[in-house]
Amino acid sequence: MWWIASALAAPPGSLAGTWVYSGGETEKAARDAAVEATAATFNFAFRPIARGKLAKVAVHDETITIDGDDESVVLVFRGGNDRESRGPSSGEPVDVRGAAVRFELVPDKTLTVTGETSDGGKKSVYTLTGPSTMKVSYEVWSGMLSEPMRWTLSYTRK
Repeated sequence: MWWIASALAAPPGSLAGTWVYSGGETEKAARDAAVEATAATFNFAFRPIARGKLAKVAVHDETITIDGDDESVVLVFRGGNDRESRGPSSGEPVDVRGAAVRFELVPDKTLTVTGETSDGGKKSVYTLTGPSTMKVSYEVWSGMLSEPMRWTLSYTRK
């Protein structure tokens, strides 16, 4: 099991850098369709409220910067809902705006960020698909959703 701890305690490697959204209107439309399909599972009266909350969670970021060192991972998001998240690369949970967030890094391959509250959670998986391309797969779940909402966005290294 020591190899898991050492893998999770490494810097982000090839994932490090600034990534720019490159998925175009097609991926935005697919994300919007996921929001609509999930909102459609709610009662007509609650559908507009659900749609608004889901759209807020499904914001796309124009840029994502991934950085870190042997002990931590830092994510900086711009152009959607500007924010910064950071935590230990060991996978230990930290509090980020009221959510227990884990950063699980497989160097040079993937970074999985999972945030959970008592109401539900969101998982974002950052995966290298080439030397200068990355896909981010998202999953949102809640006891109020009949099934998780999922979408994927593409980014290119700046």
